[in-house]
Amino acid sequence: MTGDGMGISAGEFAAGFKGFLEQAAAQAPFEPPFFARRFTELFGTDPGGFPVVMQEFQQRDHPNLQRALEGYLDGRRSDLMGVSTSNKSFNGVSLLELVARRGRPGLWGDGSPTPGPVEYTDVGLGDETVTCVKSGLILVEDGDERLVVLVSVGQNSLMRGQVRVEVMAADRAVAEACLAELRRGVRERNVYRGRVISLEQEPFQPVTVRLHALPGRRGRGRR
Repeated sequence: MTGDGMGISAGEFAAGFKGFLEQAAAQAPFEPPFFARRFTELFGTDPGGFPVVMQEFQQRDHPNLQRALEGYLDGRRSDLMGVSTSNKSFNGVSLLELVARRGRPGLWGDGSPTPGPVEYTDVGLGDETVTCVKSGLILVEDGDERLVVLVSVGQNSLMRGQVRVEVMAADRAVAEACLAELRRGVRERNVYRGRVISLEQEPFQPVTVRLHALPGRRGRGRR
């Protein structure tokens, strides 16, 4: 009933209940987003002002990059995890998005990225398959040095056909050295060396690399 002091309308009830929920959310204990906390634990301080360096690799170099990453991480302590965001499939993920500290969350949270599954893609090489990280975050410890390496592939027109690698460290020189080692690894661990290669390209699409096994070449199986 309404208008006679005997009750309230459905709209008034909804507005009052919404206000109650907002007040409860405002009074709840506040915690920084997951990745902001995780990065602070890794570096021992808030990395909000740390430099980020970036390198984009062509999609055809994805298996070479995977081999380079494996070589770089060999002998270093690392933790690989996935990231979930609302626009991940289109724009990919960025370290700036992960390290950002938002205000107090509302009823539905603050939209911060959350932990998710690591995404992989298989790249066939004719006689073997290389399983590559398509989207993943790597926390690296190398003696006293700490780094965060993010691998991301987006589907928008700017990133299509490219694999983006971002590196964060307290010292920019450390991050630059990481990317330099990855670039060197891509050249030195080239999976196409010694194989028969053909290149194909559809209109408005990146170049596709096709590999063909040499006659008499024995398959080396899946890796």
